[in-house]
Amino acid sequence: MKLITRMIPVVLACAAAQAFAGDTPPATNFASPPAKPAPVVLQDKSLTQEEVNRMLSQGYKPKKGRGDDVLYCRDEAAMGTHFTRTICLTAQQIKQRTADSREITEKLETNGGLKTNGH
Repeated sequence: MKLITRMIPVVLACAAAQAFAGDTPPATNFASPPAKPAPVVLQDKSLTQEEVNRMLSQGYKPKKGRGDDVLYCRDEAAMGTHFTRTICLTAQQIKQRTADSREITEKLETNGGLKTNGH
């Protein structure tokens, strides 16, 4: 009798486990993890690889613009604050800024850094 009394909880536990085992779906019905999106490849045909490397070294990161346009963005400090803002430009705008900077530098170097009024 003592053996039967000890075996009843074990039998009930096995019966309960069998009853609940049928409620869970098989492992093959679990949803698979979401697929990773394909990487976006940006091609800027207006630049050489050397120009792209130079812009990347200056902190610019390519981003998709409208249509087939590629924009180059970087964070720049706002004047007089500790805040930064993201500036996005086309390759042609960056080339123009670079050319303008070179021109100003050359003018300052040829004039000795001083503005001359003919005196």
